[in-house]
Amino acid sequence: MRFWKFRWVWSWKESPLDRETRAVLLGQKSQLDPVYRLMLSQEAADWPKLSELCAQMKLPEGVVTECHWKAMQWAQEMTTAT
Repeated sequence: MRFWKFRWVWSWKESPLDRETRAVLLGQKSQLDPVYRLMLSQEAADWPKLSELCAQMKLPEGVVTECHWKAMQWAQEMTTAT
């Protein structure tokens, strides 16, 4: 049995991401920065920061948490689908 090793090289220039998404992921100025910081605070369980960002964006914390949970469930389904 042969095992093939694949080396995946990521190039931001070749990515199918739009300019704003690419910029926020590279730490550059982007209109998506508030949403990105919201996502990072959710993933890091930084609840005070999450509350602060939700208030700034006028988003109910429960809705943000529910959307995050649904996104995680979807990702799990996509990675375990056969």
